[in-house]
Amino acid sequence: MPKPGDLLLVHMLHPEPVGSYFDRGSWPLHMTLARWFTSDVPIQTLRQELLQASRRIAPLEITVGPEVLFGLEYTIPVNLIVEQAHVAQLHQMLLAVLVQLGVSMADPTVWTGKGYQAHVTVQSEDKRTMPGDKILVDNFHMVRLADKRTCEIIAAFPLGASNG
Repeated sequence: MPKPGDLLLVHMLHPEPVGSYFDRGSWPLHMTLARWFTSDVPIQTLRQELLQASRRIAPLEITVGPEVLFGLEYTIPVNLIVEQAHVAQLHQMLLAVLVQLGVSMADPTVWTGKGYQAHVTVQSEDKRTMPGDKILVDNFHMVRLADKRTCEIIAAFPLGASNG
C-alpha cells in the first residue's frame, strides 16, 4: 500500500519510459500537475480512473515564462508557465479525479487548487527551460516514491480522445 505522500502526477518535458527510475534529488525536467498524495484504492483502479480522465483532456501547447524564485525561503529558481489558466484547468481536472477517489494530499492548502502555479524547476544551467520555449503537454505520468531516495515512473497517460 502506498505510504503517505508517495505518488504524484507530472508532465515530463522529455520522454521517460514507464518503469524507469531516477534519484529523488535529480529529477528529469518536469511540470508537476498534482503534488504528492497517497491513496487507499489499488494502483490499478487509480490508473484506470486517470486514463478515463486523460481521454477527456485535450493536449495543450504552453510557453515558458520568466524565471522567479519559489520555496519557503524563495531560493529555488523556476520558470513560470505563461498559460497559467490552461494548466490550472488541467490541474483542477486531475485533482477532481483524485479527490473523488479519496486520496490524501500531502498538504492540500499549499501549491494545490487555487494555490497552484505551473512552473518548471531549474535543475542546472544545462538542465532547464528558457523563457519563450514551447512545450506540448500531450501526456502526464504517475511517479511513485520507491524509497527515500528513488522515484519510479509507474504509469503514463496520453491526453485526448484518440488515446485508445
